Amino acid sequence: MNKKIRFAVAVVVVASVVGLIYMTISEYRAKSSITAILPRDRGISGMIENVHYSSTHGGRVDWELDAKSAVRSKTGDALTLDKVVMLIHSKGGDIYTLNAKDAIYSQSSGDVDASGGVIVKTMSGVTMNTNGVRYSTKTKKAATDDAVRITSAQMTVTGKGLIMEPDKGTFSLLKEVKAIIRNN
Repeated sequence: MNKKIRFAVAVVVVASVVGLIYMTISEYRAKSSITAILPRDRGISGMIENVHYSSTHGGRVDWELDAKSAVRSKTGDALTLDKVVMLIHSKGGDIYTLNAKDAIYSQSSGDVDASGGVIVKTMSGVTMNTNGVRYSTKTKKAATDDAVRITSAQMTVTGKGLIMEPDKGTFSLLKEVKAIIRNN
């Protein structure tokens, strides 16, 4: 009798493990579906939809990049991305969310050139708006020469040119800086 119970428990455990593996694989396949479209343009080598890139270092996620679609250049180095959302994880734990209409991601340099109504938001409530910004995944800095507007609950700052360093938690405007500070 004792052997029958052990055998039954073993069968239930094995069936449960197999079921969990099947569900995990099914869920992963559903989330990572990529549609390939063969383009007719000779300067393009391929298009994919629902793109996700990420980078980890030392067991920590540095950045994640999602786009509705990506077109790979013929050289294979640059990806032209559409409807971009990039999460930049700072060492301090803050997440900077970058949204842009378009971006070009260079895999060799690690640069992401975002353009078209770029908005960067921090978890602490700071919002930065500009036309375009280049984020270097290697130096972990963003920069632009364009006009910039930074808002928070306490102030609004405008200017031209910006250096953003998420690991330091800083936005540095370079010229023509104007600030409005609110008393709350």
